[in-house]
Amino acid sequence: MMTLLANSWHNHQTTTSVSEVSFTLSNKDEPQVIYENGIFNFNQKNQSTKYWLCVERECGVYTYTSLTGQFTRINGTHTHSLNPDQVAVKILRDKMKARILAVYFLIN
Repeated sequence: MMTLLANSWHNHQTTTSVSEVSFTLSNKDEPQVIYENGIFNFNQKNQSTKYWLCVERECGVYTYTSLTGQFTRINGTHTHSLNPDQVAVKILRDKMKARILAVYFLIN
């Protein structure tokens, strides 16, 4: 998991908060980002940035990372409620899948 600091403005002063960015794979083995209880699918990249689109098709929120995986910014506001339980289930499912695959390859 990558952790980095994001600055926000409040009453013309800079405050610092910690946001975690996690990288994972979808059920179809496509890259995904988890950021602030939102799950984003890889969309495209250019010479310096990767673009990630919210998994809810109607939402349209993008998040951006550098090619090295550092969070740079998020664009828009989600049009749906974010469900932390959905993220927890995804992380648990990923761990279970990794264990199953590790045991499978040890046996074969």
